Amino acid sequence: MADGGAEINRRSEGRVLRIGPTQTLIKAMTGLADGLGVLESTPGPGNPAPLDHVHRTYDEVFYVLEGQFEFRVGNEIVQAGADTTVVVPRGTPHTYKNCGDQPGRILIIASPGAAVGMLNDLADVFAAADGPPDRQKVDDVFAAHDTYLVPALGAAAE
Repeated sequence: MADGGAEINRRSEGRVLRIGPTQTLIKAMTGLADGLGVLESTPGPGNPAPLDHVHRTYDEVFYVLEGQFEFRVGNEIVQAGADTTVVVPRGTPHTYKNCGDQPGRILIIASPGAAVGMLNDLADVFAAADGPPDRQKVDDVFAAHDTYLVPALGAAAE
C-alpha cells in the first residue's frame, strides 16, 4: 500500500478470491457504502459462467482486457473482445462467460464497494464445500446482498 492509504496492484497482484474454477483478484477497495471495488477475473475457456442474476443495489462495469467473452445484458447477448466496455446498471439481468479457446481477463468495477463483500461471501461458501457448494448457502448470500437469480435468456418459464 502506498502512502496515504493508496493501493498499488500490478498485473497478477491483489487479494485472491476463488469461486469455483475462476480466480478473481481484488485490485482495489475504497469503501463499502460509497466507494467502489475493482476486480480482475481470469475465467478459463469452458469455466461455468455466473448464473444469470440481478443486483438491486450494485452497478458494474466490465472491461475486457484479453480474450473473447459473451455477456448477457438485459435481453441482449453481446460478444465482447479485448478493449470492450460493458456497463451493467443495477436492476439489469446479466452474466458473462469466456467463449474463447484461451484464458481471458476482465476488469470489473463495482459500485458501491459492498459488491466485493458478496464475492467474499460466495468464495467462503465455495471454499467450505467438498464438491459443489450448498445451494441454500449460495441463495442466502445472494439474498443478503439484495441480488436474485433470473432465468437465462431463451429458458422456458417455470
